[in-house]
This record gives sequence, C-alpha cells and structure tokens, in this order.
Amino acid sequence: MSIIEKIKENFSPEFISELATQLGESESRVSKAIAVLLPATLGNICINSKNENILKAISDIDNEKISKNLLSESQQNKIVNSIKETLFSKEPEKLFTITEEHSGIENSNSKIILNTVIAATLATLKNEIQKQNIDGKNISELLNEQKSLICSIIPAGLSLESLGLENKDNSVEKIIHEEKNIEKLQKPTQKLPKTTNKQNNAGFWNWLLPLILLGLAAWFFWKFYEKENLPEKIKIEEKK
Repeated sequence: MSIIEKIKENFSPEFISELATQLGESESRVSKAIAVLLPATLGNICINSKNENILKAISDIDNEKISKNLLSESQQNKIVNSIKETLFSKEPEKLFTITEEHSGIENSNSKIILNTVIAATLATLKNEIQKQNIDGKNISELLNEQKSLICSIIPAGLSLESLGLENKDNSVEKIIHEEKNIEKLQKPTQKLPKTTNKQNNAGFWNWLLPLILLGLAAWFFWKFYEKENLPEKIKIEEKK
C-alpha cells in the first residue's frame, strides 16, 4: 500500500462526517476539499524533500497523539502551523480559492481542513519512518518515491500547475515525464516477422503445383481413353 493510501485512511466517512458537522459544511464539500488539499500538501512535501524544516517537522511530529485525535490536534499543533508557511509560502490564498471553487466550501473552512491534511500527512510519514527504520538522511528517498503518484489523486479539472506543484527546477511533472521515458526505453519492442521472396515463392508453388499435376493427370487419362477406343473406330470405318 502506498503512503497516499495510508494518508487517506485518516479520512474515514466517520471522520469526514464529524469534521463536516463542526464546520457546518456538507460531507460532500469536505470530501472534495480534502481531495484538492491532499495532493497539494503531499506534492509540496515531496518537491521539497530535502528541505531541513520539512524533514525536521516529520521527525518531530507526535504521530501517536495526532492519530488519536486528528481533528483537535491538527488545529493547535505548533509544528503543523509552522510548516504550513514553508509549504505554501508563495500563494496560499490561491490554493484556498481553488479549493473553494472546486468544492464550494468556505475559504475560512479550507484553512482548517488544510491543517488537518498537513497533520495527517506528517503523522503518516512519521509512522512509515518508524516502521521501516529509516534514518533522517533517507527520508528524502522515501518522499521521492511518492512523486510519481501525485497525479493519480488530483481531481478532474485541476492540474499540477493549478495546485502550485510546478517550478522550473524540480516539478512533479518533470519527474513523472522522466519516469515515463525510462519505461518506454525499458519496454521490449515486438518485432514483426519479415516476409521474404522465398516465402512468397513457396506460397506460389503451393497452389500452382497441384493444378499442374491435375492437368497432367487429366491429359494422360484422355490419351489413354482415346487409345483404348481407337480400334473400334477403325472397325466401324471398315464396315462402311
């Protein structure tokens, strides 16, 4: 199971229902908002996988405490509030506007949901690090493995660029493009058998030879029949 799927497990129907009730929003709107903010959050973490602030946030987050009470802990957690500036320092309001347009949720509620998504993402990453006994230096490698999966969870109608996941130096799209090129190079090409002149000639004789043999057989049969009836013809002529 990918890390993305494990992050999604935090947002069960029961949790979404509870969050929707507290925000005064519909469950559908909350689900759609999470669908926008999750790829934006994980994508920015993966793109900045070598950023010391992000790596420290993953290491320092109290994943057990957040897992027990994600909703309340995500709003008051200092690490979540501080890392948000690192992840979305450029255009956070643009992301909230896109979330509002896609889900219909209020802008102020998008900010609350973003905190929840960040907390769930950091806590899940911390869990994986502990399970796999990954040290600080190799966290970046774990994050790099997730880059190619970001596109699979972006809602229809949105793009990497709209979520702020593109830049000239290190975009998720660039990574995905490179991986697709590698797959094409590794994929064996299927060669079609060539048709040679010999094969064509063989096919020609396969149907012509029986016709020739049939013609010869008919000729010999006709000659033989003519020879057998020749004396009778002569006798008839002599009687005349």
